[in-house]
Amino acid sequence: MTYSAEQLKWSMKVENLSNENEDLQKNLSQLRENYRAETEDQDCIRRSIKEKDKECKELQKSITKLLRTCSEKNEDKLKKLQMEQIRLTVVELALRRELESCRLEVDSLRHENIDLLNSLNGLSMLNESTHISSKLIEFIKGKASHNQLQVTQQGLGGQFLIESDMKVWGFKRRIQNLTRNLETIPTLVHEKSSPVASNSHLTSMNPDVSTKLNKQSSEELTRTEIKTERLLTSLLREKLYSKELEVEQLQAEVSAAVRGNGILRCEVQNAMDNISFLTHRLKDLELQMLKKDEIESRLRNDIQESMKELAILRGVLPKVSQERDLMWEEKKIEGLDEDVLLKEGQITILKDTLNNNNKSFDLLGSVDSISEFLRQ
Repeated sequence: MTYSAEQLKWSMKVENLSNENEDLQKNLSQLRENYRAETEDQDCIRRSIKEKDKECKELQKSITKLLRTCSEKNEDKLKKLQMEQIRLTVVELALRRELESCRLEVDSLRHENIDLLNSLNGLSMLNESTHISSKLIEFIKGKASHNQLQVTQQGLGGQFLIESDMKVWGFKRRIQNLTRNLETIPTLVHEKSSPVASNSHLTSMNPDVSTKLNKQSSEELTRTEIKTERLLTSLLREKLYSKELEVEQLQAEVSAAVRGNGILRCEVQNAMDNISFLTHRLKDLELQMLKKDEIESRLRNDIQESMKELAILRGVLPKVSQERDLMWEEKKIEGLDEDVLLKEGQITILKDTLNNNNKSFDLLGSVDSISEFLRQ
């Protein structure tokens, strides 16, 4: 009985170990499949990380190029604006200098006009004086022809009249020369100012209108100055307005570039966040793979130990089977021996019953009688 119980235990252990071996093989196959899937996922993640790294590098390159182009454009536009501002300042200074020179020329023309008016007034006075003196000499000559005695008595001789006539004639010649010189002056002044020349010519013709013409010329000059200043201011305003528009366009372009730079930075930040997330996930996967490798190594060790135990059990199994067969044979022999003993007992009982007719004969040889016989 003890040997059969041990054999049953060994058979149960073998079955359990075989079942565990099958479970371990199934787990090992599942772990291999999971390992393959994880390696494929890891390869995909590495590929995606490489792609993201390439995209990040390309984005960084594009950002640097964009920043360089924006900075270069801004520098170029700022340089252009500075050069334009310098040019405008130079133009403004030149215009102001021209305006100052025009004002100085206007002042000089005014002074020349005043001098011309004074000379014209003096010339008119000289003309009047010579005209009066010539009339006076003619009057004296007429009186002298009528009353020659009174003239001689008063000391007015012919010599005095001749001298005075010659002086008047000399004054007339000088006045004519002066009028010629004054007529040549307006032609020279006409190159500087045509209205002033025309006014001087008119004043030479009519000295009474000279003051009005001078006022008109001064008013016209002031009007021209005001017009030039207005034109300059309008031109400068237009230039400033165009420059302001260019500055606004530059500001809009700079703001658009800044917005694009911000968007690119956000995209780069998102890509960096994704990369960091993927790196953390890859580290987690690596840790999981290490754990799985450890579990796999443990399972392999367990499988190796179980295989060793199975090999030992396989080596023990034939011996156990032989012993079992021997035990079954021994049990059969023992059963046969018991049957033989029972048969011999029955034979002896039959013999005794035949010998002892007092006892009832039981052809069948029941079990109760056999047990009673054995007890006796």
